[in-house]
Amino acid sequence: MNGPIILERLSAKVPFEPVERRVKARYEVYLGEHHHTLNKKHPSAGTGVVLNLSSTGMLVACTNEVRVGEPVEVSVDWPELLNGNVLLQLVASGKVVRCDPSHFAIAFQHHEFRTRRGRTEQVH
Repeated sequence: MNGPIILERLSAKVPFEPVERRVKARYEVYLGEHHHTLNKKHPSAGTGVVLNLSSTGMLVACTNEVRVGEPVEVSVDWPELLNGNVLLQLVASGKVVRCDPSHFAIAFQHHEFRTRRGRTEQVH
């Protein structure tokens, strides 16, 4: 019956430290976004803020609930201009891999930059 004693000793000597499992670096950002689910049975749409971003996914803060496994499309207002005067947006689609009442994380299946409507003011 040494099992519980051994486990107790191990847990006392080796503190738990969470391991970062992400292969790609995440970058903290604060960018406006609009999202909608691609599920015709349970359509949902909303706006929020992208909190972090990598080449494989993003974390979004929002007020509407999105379910794990749900296919979504997210359009992000990109901060840089194309050729100095054309507004851009990052459009990404994928599946929700994690969520809580105020956030969801998406793993990208596809992403691309598109031009968006609107005017930019030129700085002289």
